[in-house]
Amino acid sequence: MRAMEEPGVRAEAGSSPERLHSANAASFGDLSQFFNAFLPRFVRDSLVGGGEVWVTRSPQGPDGLLLYHEVERTASIFTRSRARADELRFLRPSVAVFCEFPLTPSIEVYSVWETHPAEVPLRHRYRHPVRSVRPSDWSEVGRMLRETYGRFDPRWLAVAALTGSRCLVAEVGGQIAGAAWISVVGHEARLYSLTVAPRFRRIGVATDLWHGRMEWARRAGATRVISEISELNAASIQISERAGMRRIGALYLSRTPKDPQVSGAPQLGQTLSVTSMRLPQ
Repeated sequence: MRAMEEPGVRAEAGSSPERLHSANAASFGDLSQFFNAFLPRFVRDSLVGGGEVWVTRSPQGPDGLLLYHEVERTASIFTRSRARADELRFLRPSVAVFCEFPLTPSIEVYSVWETHPAEVPLRHRYRHPVRSVRPSDWSEVGRMLRETYGRFDPRWLAVAALTGSRCLVAEVGGQIAGAAWISVVGHEARLYSLTVAPRFRRIGVATDLWHGRMEWARRAGATRVISEISELNAASIQISERAGMRRIGALYLSRTPKDPQVSGAPQLGQTLSVTSMRLPQ
C-alpha cells in the first residue's frame, strides 16, 4: 500500500522547510496513513534527544515533516505529497530515509502491523520474567545496546523517561536479556526498539517482551496497537503473526549508493529507524 496524494496537501511554491526548535505544536494534521497520533511525540522525542525537526506548510497547515538524528544518520519523512517527500529528502540527500513513498530504487520494505489488545488472549505463559525498567537498570541496558550495536547515544535515555513511553526488560538468570519499548498516545500504542542480547536469542525472550508490552497497552487503555517490521526480519514477523497481528500497509527505507547501513542503537522514536533492527530473536 502506498501513500496517496490528497487534495489540499500538495507542495506549495515558496513554502520552504522550517526548522523547529521547540515541540509546541499540538498536532501536525494528516501526514501519515499510520502515525498521525504519534507525530507530536516523535517531534518531542527528536528534540529532547538532540535530533533535528523540519516542517513544511501549505495554507491549510503543516504538510510535511522530517526528523533526523546524526548518530544513526537516518531520517524519517511524513507527508501525503510525493513532491514534499522529495523536497524534504533534499535536506539530507546522503542518508537513509524512512517514508511511506519509495524515494529511490534501492529500498527495504517494512510492513506495518496492527492488532487490538482486546483480541489478544491473556493466557501467554512467560518463559522469562518481564517487568518495567528501574532507574538502576539503565547502565545495564545501555551496556547491552552498546555491545549489540557497537555505538550508543546515551541522550535517548532521557527520552525513555518521558510520559507515555515505557521500557520493559526481560531477565534470564537475573541478567537483563532484552529490552523493548511501547509508546501510548490516547487509545493508540506503538511497539518499537526491541533488542535481545545475542547470547539470549532464540529462547523466547522477544515473545515474552511482545506479550508484556501488549499487557501494558491494555492497562494503559489502548484499543489499537501498531508496529513496523522489516520484511527481512523473519523472527519478528513470525512473532507478530503468531500473536494475531495483521499487515495493514507498508513504508520504505530508501537509500542511495552512498548511504550507510542502518546499524546504530535505537533512538526511541526520534526516527522510524528504531525499527531497522533485523537481528534473530
